[in-house]
Order: sequence, then C-alpha cells, then structure tokens
Amino acid sequence: MDLISFGSSSSYNCSILNIANQTFIIDTGKIEPEFIQSYLLKSNLKNNKTLLITHAHYDHLSKNTFLISKILNIPIYIHPITFEVAIKKFNGVASTHPAELIYLYKNSELNFGNVEVKIIKVPHQGMGDDEAGYSVSYFFENKENENEKLFFGTDIGKINDEIQKYINEAEILFIETNYDKSLVEKSPRYYKHKNWLFSEKGHLSNDDTASAIRNGLIARSGRPYKKIILAHLSRTCNTPELAKNAVIREVKEFNQPKESILTAPAKDILILKNFDLFLN
Repeated sequence: MDLISFGSSSSYNCSILNIANQTFIIDTGKIEPEFIQSYLLKSNLKNNKTLLITHAHYDHLSKNTFLISKILNIPIYIHPITFEVAIKKFNGVASTHPAELIYLYKNSELNFGNVEVKIIKVPHQGMGDDEAGYSVSYFFENKENENEKLFFGTDIGKINDEIQKYINEAEILFIETNYDKSLVEKSPRYYKHKNWLFSEKGHLSNDDTASAIRNGLIARSGRPYKKIILAHLSRTCNTPELAKNAVIREVKEFNQPKESILTAPAKDILILKNFDLFLN
C-alpha cells in the first residue's frame, strides 16, 4: 500500500492511495490536472483509477476535479448531496460533466476488486454560505491483507462512536489535527469563526485528535499503529511540532514509536511506500 499526499492544509488537499491494484485519488483541491496526469504517467500506474470526494469545500473540490476526471477518463464517486452543491459552485463544469464519469453513491460501502471502502458520515460542515454537502471520511481495507487498513479523515469536526471505531481498526491513520486551541483564541479571527471552528461542524484540534488516538490504542490493547499521519494543519493556528507533541503526550504510556508519528506537509509531497516514508 502506497499513500501520496500532494498537500494537506486549508489551501488545498489531494492524496493518492495505491492499494490492491486500485488507485484512488482522494480530493483534488486546486491542484492542476496536468500535475496529476504527469505524476501518474511517471509512476507508471496501470491500476484501476477512481476519484473520491470527501465534501464540497474549495480546498477539496474545484473545477479541476472535473477536468482531472475528463483528462484521465476516470469516474468521480461523490454523494448526491455533495454533487448538488458542486453544481451550485461549479455549474459550468459540474452540470455538463459526462454522466458516465459521475457515480452518485448513497450506500455506506463501496467495493473495488479486493478493496472495501467504508463511507463514514462526519459532522464537518461549512460556515455561512460555504456549503460542504455530505461530508465523509473513508476507511480502506484490502480484504487479502489485514495490515492494509487506512482511516482517511481530513475534515471531521467531532469524533463520534462510529468514527472512533474505524480509528481503532485502522493500521494507518491519515487524520486531521487542524489547530492549536490557544493559538486560535489569541488569533484575530472573528468570534463567529472561532465558535464554528470549535463546534462539531468545524475541525478537530490537536488535543481532540490526540485523545482519539489514545482511545484507539486503549481499544487495541496498546498495539501500535504502523503510521500516524497528522493532516490538514492550519497555516496560521498550528505547527507540525505542536500537532506531533500533542499526540506524543497522549500516547507516552503506550509503545507507539515517536518516529511513526508524522505530519503531512502543507505543500510538499509526502510518500508513504509500504509503510516507509519518503519526502519529495
């Protein structure tokens, strides 16, 4: 299993997962179609390809999403409610996109060969007019390799029992640690924005995620995760050091290696190849 993050921040988010002869592009943000096309060609990926969209915020879904789908001739898997929001935001490209390249799912599970993808509804929503649609996280599982289980959640808002269950079951976490609460409180952000951020419709703080990981380790009887990748860090109200240290403090009584806890860069490429880390 290989996981590539091309950027994870409040600016844009795009990742590629290769698992069991399947390639999933998860969100596209504002990344250029030519960049994705060039990377896939350079990597000589001949797997079946699918585009998955978590929600309709601009840093995850843009006009480029539909261009990438057309250029690569691959389907976009998106919830019907999220697609309705996409039509509002990008009517010229979303409403005219080839019907055969749009898969509107309503079920909570998708199957691609040996890969099972669980669709997990999450509380995250937009503030004001910035609609998110039906926000989801994903749980990927290779049915032929019990070590290949990934929880992928970049915009969650609040950890509920179902989300925690999949965090417990995963071997790799790609999970948001969006903000440090004290930095947000000291920031010049509007009161309304702070309230949204701290609510279940906003984002997870470093402490929220650290607590969820700790609960996961308790449920796993201390069995460590293979990798924990902290993602979607705020550009102004967080740092990689603050995010990592919050998690390390919470898991210090367990045998989770410090070197297994990583942060996804805001812009640089992170490559996790067969559980080993490479940075471009």
